[in-house]
Amino acid sequence: MQKTYRYIGIGIFFLAGAAVLVWAAMDANWSITVSVEEFLQKKDSLVAKQVQIWGKVGYIEQRDKQVIFQIDGKEGGSIKLSFEKALPSNFKGGADVLVNCEVGKDGNVKVKSILTKCPSKYQKNAQRV
Repeated sequence: MQKTYRYIGIGIFFLAGAAVLVWAAMDANWSITVSVEEFLQKKDSLVAKQVQIWGKVGYIEQRDKQVIFQIDGKEGGSIKLSFEKALPSNFKGGADVLVNCEVGKDGNVKVKSILTKCPSKYQKNAQRV
């Protein structure tokens, strides 16, 4: 009888450990997707979280090894960001983008990657090369 309780206890211990590991892995990789306006409203509550911001590219300015750009929302909000890696080939003014970033404790937004919408994919009868 004692062996049965021992095996049950060990099984519960391992199941609880596995559940904690799965939860921690999922929590670390989840991100919140918001519009520009939602981001501006919720910025304080997004500190130290992974955030995806969607909008349209406003202006773009190249400085040394970084690009300064603005994302415009549908309702008039805008965010100024910088990025130091290679930009997608169709990153240009007016392009729809999804910016993956993290909001630091100091309120600064660190851009990790940028995804752009490929317009030809959504045009009817578009020719693809």
